[in-house]
Amino acid sequence: MSISRKCEKSHIARNIKQLSSTAGAHRLSAGERWWNAIPKSPGVYSIFKDGKVVYCGETGNLQGRMRDLTRTVNHTLRRRFGTKQYEHRSDFQPASAKQKFPPNIETLLDRAMSCLLVKVVSIRLGRREIEESAILLLKPNLTFERRDISAPK
Repeated sequence: MSISRKCEKSHIARNIKQLSSTAGAHRLSAGERWWNAIPKSPGVYSIFKDGKVVYCGETGNLQGRMRDLTRTVNHTLRRRFGTKQYEHRSDFQPASAKQKFPPNIETLLDRAMSCLLVKVVSIRLGRREIEESAILLLKPNLTFERRDISAPK
């Protein structure tokens, strides 16, 4: 194995270790601007529920993406989490990238999401590779697995 390949694997492993730990994670606090504590740098992030990773993602602006978690039309995780939590209710209507949940569901969802933690890791290069490896290794149940992801060799 070449030195560059060893370095790449080490870089990925080190970042996945960070993403899989709740140490230093931020709570998604309803009604607060908690995302202001997140850097505006590019990076990867993982979201935890009850200590287990449920979502992994990557972005060019961590702070902006964390703010998106408060807006149903802007983040897939919020839509999936809301659907999973409330689809059994008679007043449930699905949300999309163009439409929020009904107001009462949005209020419930704000409260429910405040039990989640988010861990961010600033990374300039290789974000997608780290995100894809994290999805394969951590198996978050609310993340859509891209079809082109294959197991690391």
